[in-house]
Amino acid sequence: MIRRILALSPATLTSLSLIAIAPTHAEDVKLPTTMAITAYDTGTAGFNITVGVGKMMKDKYGTDVRVLPAGNDVARLAPLRAKRAVASAMGTGTYFAQEGVFEFGSRDWGPQPLQLILSLVDCNGASLGVAADTGVKEIKDLKGKRVGFVVGAPSLNQNSHAVLAFGGLTQSDVKIVEFASYGAMWKGLINNDTDAAFATTITGPAKEAETSPRGIVWPPLRKNEAAGWERMKKISPLFFPHLTTCGAGISREKPVELGNFPYPIYVAYAF
Repeated sequence: MIRRILALSPATLTSLSLIAIAPTHAEDVKLPTTMAITAYDTGTAGFNITVGVGKMMKDKYGTDVRVLPAGNDVARLAPLRAKRAVASAMGTGTYFAQEGVFEFGSRDWGPQPLQLILSLVDCNGASLGVAADTGVKEIKDLKGKRVGFVVGAPSLNQNSHAVLAFGGLTQSDVKIVEFASYGAMWKGLINNDTDAAFATTITGPAKEAETSPRGIVWPPLRKNEAAGWERMKKISPLFFPHLTTCGAGISREKPVELGNFPYPIYVAYAF
């Protein structure tokens, strides 16, 4: 199934998601008075977007949505499996959970029968944000620098590996600094405990980093650098070139060529 999903374009993925919900009208839907949806830490893009989804659910269906913050992929899915939440704003961890690989390749987890509810691609990009005071201009300049990883978050870590590969780098070329959660990793960048961290450009922590003394830059992933993209896609084939026009330190007037993939990817179990 994952191979069929990866073969679809982001636009198709989004269209399929919308087709799934389009025929239903608000007056036909009966929902609980309260529902819980998991997302990354408070203030992140996934959390903030889910708050927006929650407002829509309240306005149209009269349902209160509680957003449960979680620091990694396993923590986002565990409440769903335990039936304490109904959906999760996942990222590439969706694919890993479905295939039962990385942290989900254990006896406790294994392949998870997740179902796609909604996904989207917009003006933002997804890549390694780098503290501006490091002087890094290109991904290859990260050699010898500190790169943040999150325990239990294969989506973030594999994406970081993929971006490093774009610059011809491997894990042995950088210094991996592990953090307990996504939010802690970005606090680490601001506090000079690491030099780079993976994120979507519109995440709250990246904006916080932009306004911090260290600042933030997004080394480009230029579409015409075919060799870099070939290396990157060998690790994470779901990335595609994307002209990013919004985010921390990025605007329509100052766009950056980066990569992207559908995010958030809202998933649920059939039950």
